[in-house]
Amino acid sequence: MNKSQSTFDPVNLINGGEYCIWYLFVYNCQHSSFFVAVYYSNFIGSIITTLFSGILLSHRLNKRKTPLFVEGLLSPLEGFLLFTFIGGISRMLCSIIFLSDIEPRNYILRQTIEDWAWINVQLSVATYLAGVFRTIPRITIIQPTTESDKPQTSLWIPSLGFIRCAYWSFFVFIIVMGQGSAITSGYFRMQSNKNLSDIFLTIRLLCYTFGCTSMFFGYGIYGRTLVKLTKRSFELIDETERNNERFKWQLRKMQMFNQSACSSFIFWSIATFFAAFWHDLIWSTFVLSGIQILMACPVTLVSYIVGLIVIAMSDSRSQGFDPSEISMTFSNQFMQSQSAP
Repeated sequence: MNKSQSTFDPVNLINGGEYCIWYLFVYNCQHSSFFVAVYYSNFIGSIITTLFSGILLSHRLNKRKTPLFVEGLLSPLEGFLLFTFIGGISRMLCSIIFLSDIEPRNYILRQTIEDWAWINVQLSVATYLAGVFRTIPRITIIQPTTESDKPQTSLWIPSLGFIRCAYWSFFVFIIVMGQGSAITSGYFRMQSNKNLSDIFLTIRLLCYTFGCTSMFFGYGIYGRTLVKLTKRSFELIDETERNNERFKWQLRKMQMFNQSACSSFIFWSIATFFAAFWHDLIWSTFVLSGIQILMACPVTLVSYIVGLIVIAMSDSRSQGFDPSEISMTFSNQFMQSQSAP
């Protein structure tokens, strides 16, 4: 357990105690063996997600000839897989650095690589959410039948230009603010200036809070709307098709993904906000710190693996998990049922 960091760095002391600040180090601190074990599981899980997402992404780009960019945005599912792949690589590197105790006092390196893994989590789900925004107006049930008709929903539907601008603005904001505050916090920690390091750590965590809260409301409002509209479209198609397990499977996986996203992001919205202002309390309390690292590493990876399995099953059944593909399937089926004698 005793690695190259032979003495505990004074800047990392919390009320005189040598606690594991697990996003910086996991050796020479209290309950070190637990955090080391979690990082081993993180390493194994990240290998699985990296390989799995890489294979699925390659299959969709090369075999199914799905474009990576559509209408100035990353394709929802392909973008999700791309950022999952990059995030998996980041998690592997992070685990290797922490477990091998490479550059134990280079806090810039450690915070940057750990932060990059979380940036990719937010970008992956933000890319899929952008696809949800693009899909809602295209579902037949809310499309106007004439120019004078209004869509059958009171929900504000952003234009494609607004979606594109918001998506890329969020993309730049998360990367610049997240990485910038991580680098700055690490720099001041290396200078033994704990106060300034904590200030920029707070900024970094509040960026996470903003991102997670945005995702929660996005999936909570628009994700649920897409599920409801798809369900209504499902109810309008021919009864024979309505009893088809293929359509029921599509609805179930949409509901599962949306509920999972909402529950995950409400948790992280609260957790990151709490950590932003009371991080020393969390690091010095084993139960709180343990819950946080379990949610951040193995639980998050398991949820990604489950999502990748669902995507693989969808591809094997020639069903789209992409929201635009789902809406097209139901819309086309609805139109066919209306034109049938």
